[in-house]
Amino acid sequence: MSPLSLPTRTGGPSEAALPRPDRSAPAHRWPWVRRASGRGSLAAPPSRHSLWRRRVLRKVAAAVAAGLAAYTLVVVLRPPPDPSLMPVAVAADTVPAGTPLRADLVEIQMIDRDQIPSGAVDSADELSGHRLTTPVTAGEILTRSRIVGEGLLVGASAGARAVRVPVVDAASLEMVSPGALVDVLAPGQPGPTLVAATVLDVQRGAPSSNPLDPAGGSPGVTLEVSASEAAQLAQAHDPGAPGGGGFLLALHPPG
Repeated sequence: MSPLSLPTRTGGPSEAALPRPDRSAPAHRWPWVRRASGRGSLAAPPSRHSLWRRRVLRKVAAAVAAGLAAYTLVVVLRPPPDPSLMPVAVAADTVPAGTPLRADLVEIQMIDRDQIPSGAVDSADELSGHRLTTPVTAGEILTRSRIVGEGLLVGASAGARAVRVPVVDAASLEMVSPGALVDVLAPGQPGPTLVAATVLDVQRGAPSSNPLDPAGGSPGVTLEVSASEAAQLAQAHDPGAPGGGGFLLALHPPG
């Protein structure tokens, strides 16, 4: 042994025997091979949790992409809304006068705008809790003139009732205003005045030929009456009579 030579260790693996990555192989075959400090080195393979998280993320991304594709398909294939149709509140069933409107008594339907009368309501919430001034049948359009306003009976006696009365002579409403006292007469029927009542509201208009709103466009007044007078008016009202069963009004002098 020369003085400058170093002893070699025998029995251990030499440097040439250590495994080295085949850098000529495609990168996807060695996903854990990394380069560090300019030299090839082996990094630890991904953990089981990391691989699970990647799989979950891929599945979530695929589900989101599928959902977006389905939504886009529905939007593209959905026909455009008909501009001639409008949402309108109608009676879901036959409802007598004086009934407080509930959610199950009102439904929203799409109706041709040419058949929608003035004062129609497009929201069931706007009608909730209000009482009808006239009876309605299933499918009839509900208008603001068919419901009692919140302040009509403020200050009235506990037994007071508000009832809408159709009139046969629309021109007579020009002389009537809220607060006026009128006699209600049934045309063609013998007998005295049905009731004398105070006018709470006036609904002017022309008789309606709309089958969805047979009475909503007709002229009339809302009166403050007692419970017995309301029943008397309901008994005298005949929708099949000429003029739709309307009444005549006779105005009292002021004072």
